[in-house]
Amino acid sequence: MTDVTPPPAPQTAVPADSAAVPAAPAAPPAETAPVRRKGRFPGVASLILALLAVVGDIAVFVIAIVGIASFASSFDPSTLDFSSGLTAFFGFAAFAAIAFWGGVIVAGLALLLGIIAIVSNRGRIPGIFGTIISILVLLTHLSIALAIGNIGAIPTDLLPS
Repeated sequence: MTDVTPPPAPQTAVPADSAAVPAAPAAPPAETAPVRRKGRFPGVASLILALLAVVGDIAVFVIAIVGIASFASSFDPSTLDFSSGLTAFFGFAAFAAIAFWGGVIVAGLALLLGIIAIVSNRGRIPGIFGTIISILVLLTHLSIALAIGNIGAIPTDLLPS
């Protein structure tokens, strides 16, 4: 008896992970628009303005010390002439008042930019440092303003009632 079944078809080598290989090549991924990175302007500007406010305060302090030293070295106790010292004092007082309010404005702007940088994640680390420094500057300016404001109340408290 002869068997009439046809011989088996030749088998080709199939890789073990044939299920993962697609039958047709996949379409290339669609091109995406390049992601534009947000700038760090608010954070960096906050830090720069806060440092500028600190440097301005230090400069005013140094100018005051130099002015006091200059007046002390040129003062003649035998004549008791205060005219040059008073002129320098009032000139410095005007300069210090302008520098005081300028420092408040610059520190306030630094604080605002720092908060914007922190919330919008645009230069968050410089924004945090700028915010901290500007808060310290504003606190020192507030303490100076309160001290000057309370000077007028001190002599009246000394009077008997």
